[in-house]
Amino acid sequence: MPAAAKLLQALCPDRHSGCAGVASAAAPSGSPAQRTGEYSIRLETRSIGATDVTVTTLGLGCGQIGRAPRVSEEAVAATVRTAWDAGVRYFDTAPLYGTGVSEQRVGAALSDQERSDYVLSTKAGRLLVPGSGAELEIEYDYGPDGAGASLEASLERLGLDRVEILLCHDIDSYTHGDAQPRSTRPPPMESFPPWPSCVSRA
Repeated sequence: MPAAAKLLQALCPDRHSGCAGVASAAAPSGSPAQRTGEYSIRLETRSIGATDVTVTTLGLGCGQIGRAPRVSEEAVAATVRTAWDAGVRYFDTAPLYGTGVSEQRVGAALSDQERSDYVLSTKAGRLLVPGSGAELEIEYDYGPDGAGASLEASLERLGLDRVEILLCHDIDSYTHGDAQPRSTRPPPMESFPPWPSCVSRA
């Protein structure tokens, strides 16, 4: 059974009596139950902290989507489509996942959806820089300039003008070893410029 079908089966084991009933015609405008299809359901939503960013309680982590060519474009489209039809409206990606491939694929897979209908998060802390040949290499930079450059590059790969959430990626000792306290210590808050409008609301 394809991975996308397994996700759907786990969310809605009885497609005939379960999902269609949950996704009622009375769903409020803008809710994940809109555009109901045979499998659509309505997931609960929750706010992120004190912000006005609201996400579904189930999101789709898109790390494996970046594993090209092992994961095909067809499998990516099917997975994102199945998650969408299951009511998922929160998608998470990062520059690390497939060295940018996940962001490219997520942006493409969601390109036919209204931007206001879903929440997207990506991450900062790893810059993708030219390496040997056509390969990209990872450069750690948790400072304001690095975070800004990482975000701009992510938006270009996503083909979008904003994300709702920008996360700091892997600031732990598992990733950095003994260098963790030094390499991930944030600079003073006053050194950060105002967040650009492309980080909308969060």
